[in-house]
Amino acid sequence: MGSYQRAAPPEGRNLKFYRTTPKGAAGLRQCEQLRSPYLADVLELCNRGIGESGLRQFMPQASLEASVARLLELGLIECAEGPAPRAVR
Repeated sequence: MGSYQRAAPPEGRNLKFYRTTPKGAAGLRQCEQLRSPYLADVLELCNRGIGESGLRQFMPQASLEASVARLLELGLIECAEGPAPRAVR
């Protein structure tokens, strides 16, 4: 039996955190107009906020990068460096 070790995150590297903007939240109701299932999926995932590592679990890297870049360009999501904010109960 082989051993498995989880890779540690790179030292000093801040991961990105994405969330919808007010414009993006309004756009959630019109996802079908985005013409790309990847764009609609990323926008939906960013609705409550999601870290970069969380997004990587759902789609291929190239599609993810293109989708995030396009949604940022359209002003539908925003990016913050650092750890994801903690949920308030």
